[in-house]
Amino acid sequence: MDGLKGSSDFSSGEWLGWEGDDMVATIDFGEVREFRKVSASFVGAIGSWIFLPQGIKVEYSMDGKRFQSMGEATNPISWKDEPETSRKSFSTVGFTKAKFIRVSGISMKTCPIGHAGEGGKAWLFCDEITVE
Repeated sequence: MDGLKGSSDFSSGEWLGWEGDDMVATIDFGEVREFRKVSASFVGAIGSWIFLPQGIKVEYSMDGKRFQSMGEATNPISWKDEPETSRKSFSTVGFTKAKFIRVSGISMKTCPIGHAGEGGKAWLFCDEITVE
């Protein structure tokens, strides 16, 4: 991830994609740091089987092995109510210190009932994780 937010065009090369799986990204800061907010940005393109996550889960750790929850953010909008193409950022807030952060984007895993790809593997695309 390059620190630049991707366009809404999922084929631009600025996005990382997971097919049928959750996104799990672990960041090693190399030293203990203080932070208060973690965000992850996603794109949805329903006709291309790319769905926004059901939410994100953020965890922190001092040793990279035992993680504690910092919080979760859920997507309150059904895929049926999302526009054909959309971008959305999910965030958790809470002051803590850690050497490692793990961010999980919770995928639909399969295209839902009523979608043209029903039962096929759903995609999850993320372009940036921001830690403040």
